[in-house]
Amino acid sequence: MNPGLTLGQGGQKGTGESYISQYKSSDTESFAVCDMTSAYWCGSVVRGMKLLKDTKTVIIQDEIKCTSGTDMYWFAHTNGEIEISEDGKSAVITDSGEKLVAYILGEGVFTVMEAKSTSWSPAVEGQAENVNFKRLTVNVKDKTEYTIAIAFAPEGVTPPSSVVPLADWK
Repeated sequence: MNPGLTLGQGGQKGTGESYISQYKSSDTESFAVCDMTSAYWCGSVVRGMKLLKDTKTVIIQDEIKCTSGTDMYWFAHTNGEIEISEDGKSAVITDSGEKLVAYILGEGVFTVMEAKSTSWSPAVEGQAENVNFKRLTVNVKDKTEYTIAIAFAPEGVTPPSSVVPLADWK
């Protein structure tokens, strides 16, 4: 995730700290919510990760609030092959014969980028070149608030059909 690009400050601060603000585990699901606000140049950045045990589905959800409109990126790096659906709302990642499907549960579409440094995300000394990796990418422009929820599920599993705000994860 990389909010704050149009604020002229890039995405992450080098000195930020994050903390787990909520978590739960039961027979049917487990989740954790992490407040990452101090690691970004935005007003609020919170990430939730949830495992739905019966379907082996993982949801990664980011809720971002900035003080002014900004371009936001969400990335998942893989060395697998990525095939994006015609509508851009899902992508099949194939690696070593195994398939995993990523679904966007709200606004946005998937694209694929090379996993290399950019002008707004430069390489750090000693960083690997990521030559065999790609970025599954979601990019939205000029947003002050944005919730992105991505479900990763085995092929053939129907993902959740709606986004539940992190504050309502119980």
